[in-house]
Amino acid sequence: YRLGIDLGVTVEDGFGRPHVARAIDAHPETAYDYGDAFEQLIGNDNPCYVPRDVPSFEYGLGALTASCRLVSLAHPLRYPDPKEAVALTAEPSLEAVERHYAYTREGVDHGLVDRAIERYGLFVTGGSDAHDDELGIAGLSRHEYEQLGIEEIPEK
Repeated sequence: YRLGIDLGVTVEDGFGRPHVARAIDAHPETAYDYGDAFEQLIGNDNPCYVPRDVPSFEYGLGALTASCRLVSLAHPLRYPDPKEAVALTAEPSLEAVERHYAYTREGVDHGLVDRAIERYGLFVTGGSDAHDDELGIAGLSRHEYEQLGIEEIPEK
């Protein structure tokens, strides 16, 4: 399934579906906005969705643990069934979980994440990364930030 138009995007490092959705939204020959692009074209199980070869949780955790100071599960509520998120339901090997994120779906229940944070003593991470036009609309409280052990809090 194709739109039959050139979206004018180039694939580079860090390229993903949000970039495609923005290009679809911005193109004058499409009737799709950013959300429609995901819901009708490039979202999971839609006509233009191409699944990635995702490594196992254990492999990814090992690679990140070897190279990062802190490993956090990003977007835990984006799983089709968040209760299946390994780090939220099993004794986790992770140190942190993304709690603050600009979720746009209706009815998102943060209770599962909150319970995992409490149960396993996880650090809290979050933010609005490259998935929207505005950065910094979701983020940590001063207390959560200080718990990460970062020496200095940048001034706004």
